[in-house]
Amino acid sequence: MAPVFIPNIGHLLHQLVIITIASLFAGVNMDEARNKERMLMLDDANQWLMSGKYIERPHNKTGAMALHIAAAKGYADVIKLVLFSDILIFIIVKVELLLIVAVILLAKV
Repeated sequence: MAPVFIPNIGHLLHQLVIITIASLFAGVNMDEARNKERMLMLDDANQWLMSGKYIERPHNKTGAMALHIAAAKGYADVIKLVLFSDILIFIIVKVELLLIVAVILLAKV
């Protein structure tokens, strides 16, 4: 059984304080950066939906996927679109496989 990861809350809060202070000194607008990230994630999910291909790749260091990030950051609209596109693409793939099987079976008759 895999070990359960329990985050160190004190360490996480310390990191948050450091990031917040650094962003203030660097002149980073946190709300603007958050909104830009959310919009990029929405664009990606829309592209998956329109192309019919779910081409998401895990983050190199964390292994996190778009759904993990959206859930952790509370991007409800991204969560809905990622789940919808994933389910729709899954259904499309299954229907295509069923059609291929049907064609093969009909060709044998």
